[in-house]
Amino acid sequence: MAEITSYPTANPKSGDYLLGAQVGAPGDPAATPTKKFTVDSILALGTTPLVQRVQRVITSAELLSFNTYPTEIKLLEAPGTNKAIVALNATFKMNYEPGPNTPFNFNQDLRLAYITPTGRIYAGDIPFELLNATVNNDTYATEDLPGQPGSPLNFIKVDSSFGIANNGGTTVTGGTGELVIDLLYRIVEFPS
Repeated sequence: MAEITSYPTANPKSGDYLLGAQVGAPGDPAATPTKKFTVDSILALGTTPLVQRVQRVITSAELLSFNTYPTEIKLLEAPGTNKAIVALNATFKMNYEPGPNTPFNFNQDLRLAYITPTGRIYAGDIPFELLNATVNNDTYATEDLPGQPGSPLNFIKVDSSFGIANNGGTTVTGGTGELVIDLLYRIVEFPS
């Protein structure tokens, strides 16, 4: 076999082959370990990135629904047994529709939260100042999560979804436009 550096360089296609050594299980009969693998089969081994992203548009009607307690809007479904969502950062844009609009009037922040069948664990806030921003003036904000390191807000919840929730006593009146949320997160799996 020629030295590897003597071969020309090429851009691989999904059906191209790579050479490799396949390791057998203990006790397997001795065989030739050199095998060919497709580029697609190698890529399929690890396609989930460490940090993932979800973007969700919360409509005017959904924002107004926070006037009723409790209200929750899921951004991510529960990832499964012994797994947890670790929210890293949320970026917000309050996007107003062109034309005459009515500003929202929230009396307090909305919450980013782990949502469980028995309650919520808060991870951060969506400031009411963002939600009530001036009409026809798109407004942006960002928050690293979880909020307040060293406090119970650092806790994550295994087998829980993640979303937006309101507090008791939240009121909102008026409002047209939408809230765009861009969330960076990762999934961790704990041994059972």
